[in-house]
Amino acid sequence: MAAGGDLVLSGHLVARAQADGAHGGQVQLMSTSGRIHLDAAAVVDTSRADGQRDGKFLLRATRSGTDDAGSEVAVDALAGDLSRTANIE
Repeated sequence: MAAGGDLVLSGHLVARAQADGAHGGQVQLMSTSGRIHLDAAAVVDTSRADGQRDGKFLLRATRSGTDDAGSEVAVDALAGDLSRTANIE
């Protein structure tokens, strides 16, 4: 899911594996010029078919700050349920 401005997730994103033995899915949230925010009600599920934690949740947002490298990434606190995702990047 991508946005040019702020991206707010307040629902469920499900990318679960469907076949037995398959790896979990991948969810990507990206914003080119805004912030990424997960509400407390948000759920990201990238688990395997058997419900075990697996998969990847990838966040991409702009950097900001006063130095050249940028000291802050435009991602707010991740308040949602990420318990069914193994990797958060």
